[in-house]
Amino acid sequence: MKKVAVLIEQSFYVAIQWCLKHQSSTVLVILLAVVVPIGILNLLQYQSMEEYQKQGNQAMRGQLNYILNRLVLEFRDGMIKDGQSVFHAVDEKHIALLGPDPGAPQHILNQIQTGLIKEDNKLKSAYRLEAFMLIPDSRQQWTAIFPDSATNVQRKAAIVRARNYFLTLSPVERDVGYLFFPDFATGEIMLMHTITGELPASYTRTPPKPIKFIMGMAIPKQAYTREDFDSLTRRSQVTRFNPGLSNASASGADYYFQVKDERGNVLFSDRQDWEELSRCEEHISSQITITEGQKFITGWQLAVLTQNPLKRITDRSLWQMLGVSAFMAVNLFVLLAIIFKASLVAVKVADMKSDILAGVSHDLKTPLAGIIASAQLLATGRASGPDETRQFSGYIVAEARRLTETVEKVLTLVKLESQQMQMKTSVISIPELIERAIEPVSRAFPDAVISKGNIPQGAIRADYQALTTVLMNLLDNAVRYSKGQAQVKIQAHWSQHGDKRILQLQVEDKGIGIAVDEQPFVFQKFYRVRNGLVTDTEGTGLGLAIAAQIIRAHSGHIHLHSQVGVGSKFTVSIPDERSHSGS
Repeated sequence: MKKVAVLIEQSFYVAIQWCLKHQSSTVLVILLAVVVPIGILNLLQYQSMEEYQKQGNQAMRGQLNYILNRLVLEFRDGMIKDGQSVFHAVDEKHIALLGPDPGAPQHILNQIQTGLIKEDNKLKSAYRLEAFMLIPDSRQQWTAIFPDSATNVQRKAAIVRARNYFLTLSPVERDVGYLFFPDFATGEIMLMHTITGELPASYTRTPPKPIKFIMGMAIPKQAYTREDFDSLTRRSQVTRFNPGLSNASASGADYYFQVKDERGNVLFSDRQDWEELSRCEEHISSQITITEGQKFITGWQLAVLTQNPLKRITDRSLWQMLGVSAFMAVNLFVLLAIIFKASLVAVKVADMKSDILAGVSHDLKTPLAGIIASAQLLATGRASGPDETRQFSGYIVAEARRLTETVEKVLTLVKLESQQMQMKTSVISIPELIERAIEPVSRAFPDAVISKGNIPQGAIRADYQALTTVLMNLLDNAVRYSKGQAQVKIQAHWSQHGDKRILQLQVEDKGIGIAVDEQPFVFQKFYRVRNGLVTDTEGTGLGLAIAAQIIRAHSGHIHLHSQVGVGSKFTVSIPDERSHSGS
């Protein structure tokens, strides 16, 4: 089980390294592996929503058709009610009409027409309604009679055409109580009331009863005003049918109606922009055309339009899906960036651990091996003469000092990290501090050119020995990691931050430089840049870590600016602890 765990860990480590080496390909693969399924799911969901919208639109159109059919019935019933009030105004039960007096039909017709004229004058209508009758003789020849005031020849011809239409009907089709005949020549509607002479209590539909009289009324379609249609579409009572759905729908402010005659002329419209709204996807409309088989105003079109909530819901859902997908994609990208960054750090840390072990092993084992070998030669008496004895003894001393320096650096770093080492501050001369740091490095590397730039006079309160160690480490690294003759420049200047003065110390070289991806790790202990020159140069990887801890202990910071092949510049910022108020 342990071997399996180790194998999995190694495989994961290899995969991480491969991903770090091929970051663009890895990101693309992961994004495709996640984004493509999300996109497919969004597409499928959107298709489902479109199908739902399509089915919903069909259901809404069915509802709108139902509303329109109800509206046609209401329109028809309204005309019949108006006709009933006219046909029964004079001879309510048609007793006189069915009586023996042959002059009764003309007399009743004149009285009805007089009432219509009074009503038209009262309403100030420009379109006159006209009553008429159809009376059969003994040979069942139907004759049209008109009021004495009738003078419109075209209307009389239209009434004759209505009679001819009546004659084409079967007995069953005649005995329905009320008949409609739209006259296309005049554009008028003929409403005809068939009278059988039977009382309602004894009325039967089968077999059909013979028609004895027909009372009619010629209605110009222009007589229906905008107010009539508006009242019709908003009417709260519908006869003969349950008005629930129609009323609830037709009374809503979002429902708009339009009525056209058989020639396509708009008789009524709720909206002036009806055509524009009917073409808009945010609205849904439906229309019906009254057919000849409906025995009503043939050819008229009734249409209804309303907002389409499903379209808004679908569009809103689409934008929500796109927003969520975009949010997920951004989060995924950020997460991938974090994972790769963490993986990079993890790999760096793992490699750094290996370098630490290798560095510590080298820095400890190499001096110890030299000391042991030299001591064995001396102990076995294999040194020939005083000269070799002094040589081996000197080698033991040098390696012991080297080992001691390594151990002291490790101990110093441990004390700094654990804050067990307190800074012993004193007033330090800045020129003296820089001279003290340059002197031992110049002795160790006599061929190196270490120049001084601008060095301000004055002093700063700090730990003299600690700051000297920082500058020596920076100068030592600048010389060591330069190809050929090292050229190093050290300078300083003051800067002001609020009421504090800050000493800026800069060490600049023209060495090999440090890659950008290596720079965040150079101040970590035992870390050494992966470079051929660095590998060939002796070092513990502790100098910059100690320098960073010392600067941090002085409430300062150290900054690196480096470019491969150009050189590096380390800037140390140390705040002056002395008070400068009033100066």
